[in-house]
Amino acid sequence: YPRLFPLHNLPPGTCMLSESGEVVMPPTISLTSEKLESDGAFLLEDGFHAFLWLGRNVPSDFLSSVFGVPQHVSLDDVDCSQLRIIEGGMDRSEKVKTLINGIRSRWPRGGSSMPTLKILKSRDPIESRFFCYLVEDKHQATFS
Repeated sequence: YPRLFPLHNLPPGTCMLSESGEVVMPPTISLTSEKLESDGAFLLEDGFHAFLWLGRNVPSDFLSSVFGVPQHVSLDDVDCSQLRIIEGGMDRSEKVKTLINGIRSRWPRGGSSMPTLKILKSRDPIESRFFCYLVEDKHQATFS
Protein backbone atom coordinates (compact mmCIF):
# COMPACT_ATOMS: atom_id res chain seq x y z
CA TYR A 1 0.00 0.00 0.00
CA PRO A 2 1.47 3.40 -0.92
CA ARG A 3 2.69 5.89 1.67
CA LEU A 4 2.94 9.64 1.26
CA PHE A 5 5.37 11.71 3.34
CA PRO A 6 5.39 15.52 3.40
CA LEU A 7 9.08 16.41 3.21
CA HIS A 8 8.67 20.15 3.70
CA ASN A 9 7.22 19.68 7.21
CA LEU A 10 9.34 16.96 8.79
CA PRO A 11 8.70 16.97 12.54
CA PRO A 12 11.67 17.29 14.89
CA GLY A 13 13.04 13.94 15.99
CA THR A 14 12.11 12.15 12.76
CA CYS A 15 14.28 11.01 9.86
CA MET A 16 17.12 10.16 12.19
CA LEU A 17 18.45 6.95 13.64
CA SER A 18 17.02 5.77 16.93
CA GLU A 19 19.18 4.18 19.64
CA SER A 20 18.34 0.78 18.13
CA GLY A 21 19.60 1.91 14.72
CA GLU A 22 16.16 2.11 13.10
CA VAL A 23 15.05 5.21 11.22
CA VAL A 24 12.41 7.20 13.11
CA MET A 25 9.79 7.56 10.38
CA PRO A 26 7.74 10.74 10.05
CA PRO A 27 3.95 10.54 9.91
CA THR A 28 2.30 9.83 6.58
CA ILE A 29 -0.67 11.69 5.16
CA SER A 30 -3.77 10.56 3.26
CA LEU A 31 -3.24 9.46 -0.32
CA THR A 32 -5.33 12.23 -1.82
CA SER A 33 -4.47 15.16 -4.05
CA GLU A 34 -6.23 17.44 -1.55
CA LYS A 35 -3.24 16.95 0.76
CA LEU A 36 -0.72 18.12 -1.84
CA GLU A 37 0.30 21.70 -1.18
CA SER A 38 1.66 23.80 -4.02
CA ASP A 39 4.50 24.97 -1.76
CA GLY A 40 5.32 21.47 -0.56
CA ALA A 41 7.48 18.49 -1.42
CA PHE A 42 6.16 14.95 -1.02
CA LEU A 43 7.74 11.51 -1.12
CA LEU A 44 5.47 8.70 -2.31
CA GLU A 45 6.52 5.05 -2.21
CA ASP A 46 4.77 1.71 -2.44
CA GLY A 47 7.54 -0.84 -2.01
CA PHE A 48 8.19 -0.95 -5.76
CA HIS A 49 8.19 2.69 -6.95
CA ALA A 50 9.29 5.98 -5.44
CA PHE A 51 8.45 9.53 -6.46
CA LEU A 52 9.43 12.89 -5.02
CA TRP A 53 6.84 15.46 -6.14
CA LEU A 54 7.63 19.18 -5.94
CA GLY A 55 4.76 21.65 -5.85
CA ARG A 56 5.05 24.56 -8.26
CA ASN A 57 5.61 27.02 -5.38
CA VAL A 58 8.10 24.95 -3.39
CA PRO A 59 10.42 27.45 -1.65
CA SER A 60 13.82 28.03 -3.18
CA ASP A 61 15.44 27.28 0.20
CA PHE A 62 14.04 23.71 -0.02
CA LEU A 63 15.47 23.29 -3.52
CA SER A 64 18.79 24.71 -2.37
CA SER A 65 19.10 22.73 0.86
CA VAL A 66 18.04 19.37 -0.60
CA PHE A 67 19.25 19.50 -4.21
CA GLY A 68 21.84 22.27 -4.23
CA VAL A 69 19.85 24.40 -6.68
CA PRO A 70 21.08 28.03 -6.53
CA GLN A 71 18.67 30.29 -4.60
CA HIS A 72 18.01 32.51 -7.62
CA VAL A 73 16.84 29.60 -9.84
CA SER A 74 13.10 29.05 -10.16
CA LEU A 75 11.58 25.55 -10.17
CA ASP A 76 10.26 26.34 -13.66
CA ASP A 77 13.88 26.51 -14.84
CA VAL A 78 14.89 23.19 -13.25
CA ASP A 79 15.14 19.90 -15.14
CA CYS A 80 13.97 17.47 -12.46
CA SER A 81 15.59 14.52 -14.24
CA GLN A 82 18.96 16.11 -13.38
CA LEU A 83 18.23 16.67 -9.66
CA ARG A 84 20.09 14.61 -7.05
CA ILE A 85 19.91 14.89 -3.27
CA ILE A 86 23.15 16.51 -2.23
CA GLU A 87 25.73 14.57 -0.25
CA GLY A 88 26.85 15.93 3.10
CA GLY A 89 24.49 18.83 2.67
CA MET A 90 22.27 20.70 5.01
CA ASP A 91 20.26 19.11 7.79
CA ARG A 92 17.22 18.91 5.49
CA SER A 93 19.01 16.93 2.77
CA GLU A 94 20.40 14.54 5.39
CA LYS A 95 16.88 13.97 6.78
CA VAL A 96 15.52 13.26 3.30
CA LYS A 97 18.38 10.82 2.59
CA THR A 98 17.87 9.12 5.96
CA LEU A 99 14.15 8.72 5.26
CA ILE A 100 14.81 7.23 1.82
CA ASN A 101 17.42 4.85 3.27
CA GLY A 102 14.97 3.83 5.99
CA ILE A 103 12.34 3.08 3.38
CA ARG A 104 14.83 1.14 1.26
CA SER A 105 15.78 -1.04 4.22
CA ARG A 106 12.15 -2.14 4.58
CA TRP A 107 11.42 -2.83 0.93
CA PRO A 108 10.45 -6.43 0.18
CA ARG A 109 13.18 -6.88 -2.44
CA GLY A 110 15.92 -5.58 -0.20
CA GLY A 111 17.45 -2.18 0.29
CA SER A 112 19.73 -2.19 -2.73
CA SER A 113 17.00 -2.85 -5.28
CA MET A 114 14.87 0.25 -4.81
CA PRO A 115 14.13 1.71 -8.23
CA THR A 116 15.51 5.10 -9.06
CA LEU A 117 13.76 7.86 -7.22
CA LYS A 118 11.73 9.78 -9.79
CA ILE A 119 11.81 13.49 -9.00
CA LEU A 120 9.06 15.47 -10.66
CA LYS A 121 7.35 18.83 -10.41
CA SER A 122 3.81 19.96 -10.81
CA ARG A 123 2.71 19.69 -14.46
CA ASP A 124 5.57 17.30 -15.27
CA PRO A 125 4.83 14.82 -18.10
CA ILE A 126 5.12 11.87 -15.68
CA GLU A 127 2.90 13.50 -13.06
CA SER A 128 -0.01 11.24 -14.07
CA ARG A 129 2.02 8.22 -12.88
CA PHE A 130 2.42 9.88 -9.48
CA PHE A 131 -1.30 10.67 -9.24
CA CYS A 132 -2.20 7.03 -10.01
CA TYR A 133 -0.93 6.16 -6.53
CA LEU A 134 -3.27 8.60 -4.79
CA VAL A 135 -5.71 5.76 -4.23
CA GLU A 136 -7.96 7.63 -1.82
CA ASP A 137 -8.94 9.98 -4.66
CA LYS A 138 -10.09 6.94 -6.66
CA HIS A 139 -11.85 5.45 -3.66
CA GLN A 140 -13.76 8.70 -2.99
CA ALA A 141 -14.77 8.94 -6.65
CA THR A 142 -16.49 5.55 -6.47
CA PHE A 143 -18.77 6.83 -3.69
CA SER A 144 -19.61 10.17 -5.33
